[in-house]
Amino acid sequence: MDRLRPNGIKEIIRKNSYPIEVGGKSPEVLMAELSQNLFFVSDWARDMMQSPDFATLGRRTEIEVARLTPADLGFIQYPTTEQFFDRAASFGLALLPAEAGPHARLQDRNQRPGDWYHIAMDPISDRLGSPYVFKLGRDEGGLWLGSYWADPGHPWDLDDAFVFGLRK
Repeated sequence: MDRLRPNGIKEIIRKNSYPIEVGGKSPEVLMAELSQNLFFVSDWARDMMQSPDFATLGRRTEIEVARLTPADLGFIQYPTTEQFFDRAASFGLALLPAEAGPHARLQDRNQRPGDWYHIAMDPISDRLGSPYVFKLGRDEGGLWLGSYWADPGHPWDLDDAFVFGLRK
C-alpha cells in the first residue's frame, strides 16, 4: 500500500468509474436478452444465473462502479480474493449484486479484444460448492459472459481487473 500517494486511490477510482444500470429484469429475461444479442454465455455463468443465490432487483437502478486491479489498490504481491475484497472495502468500495454481471455484459458492447474483467460480488457456488464470480471478456469469437473460480484463498494477478461498486 506504500506506493499509493495520499488521496491517490481516490483519483484512481475517479478515473476508472462509470455508471451501469441494474434491476428491473428477471434472470430469465436477462438470459433471453443475452441470447438475442448473440453474446456467448458459458455453462457455468448460465448455472450461476439459475442459482437460488442469483437475485435481481425489481426496479431499475443506476449504480456507479469502478474498474480496478490489485495493483491499483497498492498490492505488490498476489492478494487472495479475501485480501483484495477487504482492501477494496477499506477504500469505500462495495461488492456488487450478482446481476451486475449480466447487466454489464449487455451494456458493455465496445469491450476491446483480449480484454477481460471480473465482477466483485459475493461468489455463487456451483453444484459442487465451488465459489465463482462473473467474468466478462471479448475474444476473437465475440463478447462473453463467463465465470471464474473465486475461493477466498485464491491468489489474483496484480493486473486482474475487477469492477466494484462505489458507496454513496
